[in-house]
Amino acid sequence: MTPVFPDALKRQLLPLEPLPFLHAHLRQAAVLVFLHGDCSDGSADCLKVLLTRRSTQLRHHAGQVAFPGGVLEPQDTSPMNAALRETREEVGLSLDAARIVGRLQSRETLSGFEVHPFVAWSPQTPHCTLQPDEVSAVFHAPLRDLRKAGLQPVEGFWQGQKRQSVGFAAPWQDIWGVTARILEELLRRLQRADNTH
Repeated sequence: MTPVFPDALKRQLLPLEPLPFLHAHLRQAAVLVFLHGDCSDGSADCLKVLLTRRSTQLRHHAGQVAFPGGVLEPQDTSPMNAALRETREEVGLSLDAARIVGRLQSRETLSGFEVHPFVAWSPQTPHCTLQPDEVSAVFHAPLRDLRKAGLQPVEGFWQGQKRQSVGFAAPWQDIWGVTARILEELLRRLQRADNTH
């Protein structure tokens, strides 16, 4: 039998329709929150999330932990298509729209982007092929560990300056900024499903 993402978890995510509203004064971007693992018992505790470390050569958010994703290009028919395209380009994962199980709230960044997060899922751990110009490393972070750690004060760098923020202190690098806010929303939504178990 083909594994299916549990309805109890899917119901906690925002639906794919209607598409998020695009604010014209902000640059549009989309990311893929790629979950993987066996969640057949309806719990998110066994899931991991794919995170990347952005190359230090990039103009925006260099060296930061992020989700695969990027700016909407003219060929992208929707933010979701941009998230899928960027994931393929950055980490070599070719996913179709059927893997998308929902979305999260769109977020504005300090650098003037509006980021649209889409959630995808696979029962298997993905095999990634990195595009070194864009991504220097990938991490498979257990949601259980992130939830236990919770939000806490962390340090990040913004425009060459050290910045105090709130985020997740991961063993490999602190997660802050819009990535931490998206992760916090994801954990909060999936926790609601676990609480009704």
